Amino acid sequence: MEDIKKQSVWTVKALKSDGIEMDYSIGSLIEIDRFIQKHTKDGQPIKGGRLAKGYGGKIFSIGSYI
Repeated sequence: MEDIKKQSVWTVKALKSDGIEMDYSIGSLIEIDRFIQKHTKDGQPIKGGRLAKGYGGKIFSIGSYI
C-alpha cells in the first residue's frame, strides 16, 4: 500500500510539471486520458515522448493515482 500512495503522489507531481493539475476529480481522469493519448500510439509509447522511458513504472504510477 505504501508504494501505491508514493506513486500516486509522484504522478501528481510529474503531471504538474507538464502543467496538468491533478485534484482526484473526474476532470483529473480526463486529463490522464489526454496525457496517455498524447504520448502513445496504438497502445505503445511514442519515441521521445514522456512515456518512452520507464513505461511500465509510469503506467503503474498512473494506475496508483486512479
